[in-house]
Amino acid sequence: MTLFHKQIRKSDTHIRPDNLRPLEEALQTTLEKGFARLYFPEILETAYREKETRRQKRLFPPLGAGVLLLFLLYAIPDYFLIPDIYTEAWGLRFFIIAPFCTLILLAINSPKIQKNIDILMLIALLAGTLFIIFILIRSQSPMAAHYHTGILLSVIFLTIGTRIRFRLNLTGCLVIFLSYAAALPMITTMPTPAKLNSLLVLLTAIVLCLVGCYQMEYRQRRDYLETQMKKIDALRLSYANQKLTRLSLSDPLTGLGNRRHFDENLKRQWRMAARSGDCLSLLFMDVDNFKAYNDQYGHPAGDRCLQAIASILKTHSRRPSDLSARFGGEEFVLLLPHTTEDQALSIAESILEHMEKLAIPHAYSQVAPHITLSIGVATATPDPGTQALSLLTRADQALYQAKTQGKNRAVAG
Repeated sequence: MTLFHKQIRKSDTHIRPDNLRPLEEALQTTLEKGFARLYFPEILETAYREKETRRQKRLFPPLGAGVLLLFLLYAIPDYFLIPDIYTEAWGLRFFIIAPFCTLILLAINSPKIQKNIDILMLIALLAGTLFIIFILIRSQSPMAAHYHTGILLSVIFLTIGTRIRFRLNLTGCLVIFLSYAAALPMITTMPTPAKLNSLLVLLTAIVLCLVGCYQMEYRQRRDYLETQMKKIDALRLSYANQKLTRLSLSDPLTGLGNRRHFDENLKRQWRMAARSGDCLSLLFMDVDNFKAYNDQYGHPAGDRCLQAIASILKTHSRRPSDLSARFGGEEFVLLLPHTTEDQALSIAESILEHMEKLAIPHAYSQVAPHITLSIGVATATPDPGTQALSLLTRADQALYQAKTQGKNRAVAG
């Protein structure tokens, strides 16, 4: 699969506008400048051909089988129109052309030749057309002239029915026309004026069908470009919406979840724990003497302090279900599903140890010469009759106890 299709098919959450820019520029340039030669820039052409190959893989087997059935049914007119060579014609129909075309239809599903499906279809159609020309040469029956219409049907089906590439259609029509022109001198049942008229009619039919084929492919390619542009626009809009959602759920200073994000996750995790019977723990943290720190060191230093604390909390919320968030001001929370009280206390002690190692100087603290935290820990096994707010209330009460017991500690409530 090409880079183009990978980008378009990826989940919106993995798409970034920068990744789409080369594709978008190629699409816009092609739409503006046109593609009179029915060919895109390489990044688009490869993607378009892959899409067409998938469509042809679905279309050609049933379409080819139907045409092959009609081809075999025409064995009935052979008996009446070319009685002098009908046995020979039947031998070619049933034992050479039909098996050959059947093999081609079976080969369409082969992964090794999927890129050449339309070429195989062209070969099968040319085989049937050359069979008709062979009959016109071999038969001396005056009724054989009716087979000239079969060549016209082949041209129409090739150019309009199969919807293969215009370039292949042009090649196929050229082969049919030259083969027919070369065969005309050997067709003894037709006078020369009739031959010239027949050749002119075939040429006219080929030109008209090729014009229609060109217009169909041009519209098809343009529709493809417009569809891809719409997909890119939709991906850009989706990315913008997701970015807005992330901004609305995250704290811009620390990069942690914000209060809204925490409230939503607490309710959701509470409901999940109530259904599963698992325990749910919450750490409620507050920076000790943070106002004094802000007043003495300045708000930029305070911001850097909060960011450093956020980094520690991120390292302690590694599981997908864990959530660290800034509750407000210098308060933080850490929501820990499937975590017992002992485990939660252990995590709280680890956070305090990391804070001590961080050793952010705080000469105006009443607790230590560096920034410290007080942590309240609460654990519950929810049931449908309780509210998630009760866990937050207990953690807040435990935080109050940690403060009154001297700060820089974790207390379970």
